[in-house]
Amino acid sequence: MSTAQEILELLDQNKNKPFVREILNAFENEEMAFSGRTELQRLHTINVYKNRKGIQETVTKSETVLGYSDLISVLERNTSELVFIVMVYTKTNSYLIFYKDNALFGILKTTNSNLTRHKALHKDYLDRGATSQSYVYLRGKLMYAHPSS
Repeated sequence: MSTAQEILELLDQNKNKPFVREILNAFENEEMAFSGRTELQRLHTINVYKNRKGIQETVTKSETVLGYSDLISVLERNTSELVFIVMVYTKTNSYLIFYKDNALFGILKTTNSNLTRHKALHKDYLDRGATSQSYVYLRGKLMYAHPSS
């Protein structure tokens, strides 16, 4: 099962959580991309995203990333050692999905990144010889994949 399929099944089981319906709607109706999965230690993830939340609140004073409080609260209550993270890009936003196995910990939504920006960065990575994974879908159908080599 691909990362995208795994995420879509998880989202389908969690339609009541923030941002899930937006992502599923984009999957059915537009072009979107999924990144490959990243794996981080849960405690490290909590510290990183607490710091990012603090920077957003005190330095940038903008709400370009939504969902920090819910995500951090769930991660702090969880006992899993690891957290998986997948980026999802739609035409207007991007989402970081945090999960492990069948548990969706939370989703961050950012308004300062989108599919167009992702495609440009992904092409640049590949042109420089880097490895990267990206799965692009159009109205629910896989259009192409660039798996890591």
